[in-house]
Amino acid sequence: MWQYISFVAHQAKPNWGYEVADRDLESVWSQAQAYWDSLIDYERKSALPEDLKLERMRALLANLGNPQDGLRIIHVAGTKGKGSCCAMLESILRKSGWLTGLFVSPHIRDVTERFQINGCPVSKTELGGYILRVQSGVKSALKEPPSFFEVATTAAFLLFRSRQVDWVILETGLGGRLDATNVCKPIITLITGIGLDHTQVLGETLEEIAYEKAGIIKPGIPVVFGVEESGPKQVIRNVARLNGAPQWELGKEIQVWADDRPEPAIVWDRVECHIKTPVCERDSVQVGLSGNHQAKNAALVLGVVDQLKIRGTEIPEAAVYQGLSDVNWPGRIETLCKKPWIVVDAAHNVASIEALVEMLRHWPVSGKKKLLFAVSRDKSVGEMLALLAQYFDEIHLTKYTLGQRAMEPEEVKKHLPLAVGVGAEGDPHVTIHNSPSDALDRVLPELDKDSGLCVAGSIFLLGEVRDRLITWAEKLD
Repeated sequence: MWQYISFVAHQAKPNWGYEVADRDLESVWSQAQAYWDSLIDYERKSALPEDLKLERMRALLANLGNPQDGLRIIHVAGTKGKGSCCAMLESILRKSGWLTGLFVSPHIRDVTERFQINGCPVSKTELGGYILRVQSGVKSALKEPPSFFEVATTAAFLLFRSRQVDWVILETGLGGRLDATNVCKPIITLITGIGLDHTQVLGETLEEIAYEKAGIIKPGIPVVFGVEESGPKQVIRNVARLNGAPQWELGKEIQVWADDRPEPAIVWDRVECHIKTPVCERDSVQVGLSGNHQAKNAALVLGVVDQLKIRGTEIPEAAVYQGLSDVNWPGRIETLCKKPWIVVDAAHNVASIEALVEMLRHWPVSGKKKLLFAVSRDKSVGEMLALLAQYFDEIHLTKYTLGQRAMEPEEVKKHLPLAVGVGAEGDPHVTIHNSPSDALDRVLPELDKDSGLCVAGSIFLLGEVRDRLITWAEKLD
């Protein structure tokens, strides 16, 4: 589970850059939340190409003193794996004794999860103060309102500069080239995998999407990347070459190998692999996340680590191994219970569903296997379900209740692959539920110790059900 820490308990008042009376501290978050929620939320409404621009960010940051300047930043983009890579990098740097700042999105339970100092989300009071500072900057710098994500990114820069963190791990929100985070001057850039997602904004082909992700590459700044398809890979190489950016590529400078027939306990609890970079070869690397795909993510992370080492950053090998072993990243093929077996995953596009399916082939469930699924309208629903459906006896369709992008479950059902022949004998039984809560009311009482439940399709769905599933599982002990 997420660990929470109250910043106010350590410091009487955050250093927001302006004064707030003690009696007004409790109202800081409510004021900030009211302002933040008043903005157009592109995470809840589908973004359009014209929504992405950097002029607002540059003007706003300049008005606030360019807090991003002077931060040592590792900038991370990609369709799949970027969150896990960010979590691994943060864990390794923290274990090395560095003070870390982590900015990721979206969140599972609470918006403060996006803003972490040394692995712990900041308090709402502290975050609220920086959002109010952003609001004051908006009033004097911008003629049009910023987006929800632009405010978040600016608040993160203010937070990290105020806390004087040693390293910032900065995840892009959407794409890269025109993403709000792409105003920074990173020390290293990392591009993970490329897949078809957000095609209405980023492009219809893998090459077009790769070009947008490659937009975070900066002149002379090393880039580590894990793109495996030939077309997108060449796009990354070309952009790096044009920018004079040293490049390390997974499968070339970076090598990873692992046992592809692991025992079930190893499959679901952690991954063991061997990783080689131009700096060194590491045997028996244990990654504390589920899924064989995490071996590739770990290899990319160690590519970044070794690029930092080349440039003089002190990262002890013990911290490398311990950081990977102890990494915590909730909602990524996460097992909440084993009798019955409950796994939740934030998989919300074809690429991440493929990684989940690779795990489902090893799912040690002898009884009925049930899928709880909800999805956003802008996703490749048919492809996602075509991959998933064959692994389940029952499919429970619903829609998340937060946000405006959820696809109605009746519409989702139309996307079930014809090859599955839904409704025929031997094929998964499909049930529609009005809400995630209704779905759990139906599914949980029917689970026995030999059955399994998998939740996937949307991080918004995960956010609505994860706490309840944890509470339910704890009562079984």
